Amino acid sequence: MLHMNDFYSLENFKKLSVFEEYNPTWIGPGSERVWSSKNNQDISYYDLDGYYITKDVGDKKIINKNINFEYKINKHGFRSQHFKNVNTNKISVLTSGCSQSFGEGMPETLRWQYFLLNDFIDKNVDHFDMAAMGASSRLIIRNIFTFIRNYGKPNYIFIVFPDIARNFMFHDNNKCFQNVTYHTKSLTNRSIMTPHYTRYALGFHEHDAMMSFVEDVWALEQFCELTNIKLFWTTQDSRLEELIINNIKVKNFVVTNNKDLTQLENINNLEYWDIANDNAHRGSSWTSYVAKKFIEQVLND
Repeated sequence: MLHMNDFYSLENFKKLSVFEEYNPTWIGPGSERVWSSKNNQDISYYDLDGYYITKDVGDKKIINKNINFEYKINKHGFRSQHFKNVNTNKISVLTSGCSQSFGEGMPETLRWQYFLLNDFIDKNVDHFDMAAMGASSRLIIRNIFTFIRNYGKPNYIFIVFPDIARNFMFHDNNKCFQNVTYHTKSLTNRSIMTPHYTRYALGFHEHDAMMSFVEDVWALEQFCELTNIKLFWTTQDSRLEELIINNIKVKNFVVTNNKDLTQLENINNLEYWDIANDNAHRGSSWTSYVAKKFIEQVLND
């Protein structure tokens, strides 16, 4: 008869205190690529309030070499004010997503969070953001629950989820937890698999990934319903959106991707309309549109 120790070593688990991610209070962007006290070579300077300030987040295919905006990062590694206890005298808004929501290649004033708050129904708002480059739905939802555990529940939560293939896993060589930023195309087509996280790539199955995603979303929706938090979420992945609309039953989904954004008119003459400054992420046409769809849903709720 097989014993539990035949499957894993309890000696390894005795070292759990080494990994801060096992702490129920841990919040983080999930990648050493993003600023932290462990990896700060990309930080230009710290301001008097303890924010990391830089003009460089590692953009490789930059459009405008003379970048005229900075990234202001809080102590946990997010483009947000420092986290603190929720003020019950204000409307608290929590937002999250991956690099598209982080605003990689975009100034603060062109993120969808900025447009959302600018048109929000109540101006007495305290806003916290946990969007992170390379984030998965698993990390996003984990961070949300931990924020609530640490600081109290917000009135509103808005999320833009990435592709379902991403994950948050232990890296055997680096001996830490990291984001796994695969796309389903590179996982379902073995000819284009990359060697990074080979064990994840070889074991990946779309149905398993979809099941994990919807179970996590269902749990978050149920929690928000029971605790009277207004939850609104969508995805930047048009393929995932189509599956949700036609095949998956969820409660708080906001349809955003079906519109052809090339038909939108830039009436406010916004910068980076078609694509962000890193020449890789969607521009202000998408961020302003997502915010508009969120606001419409809030008003109709």
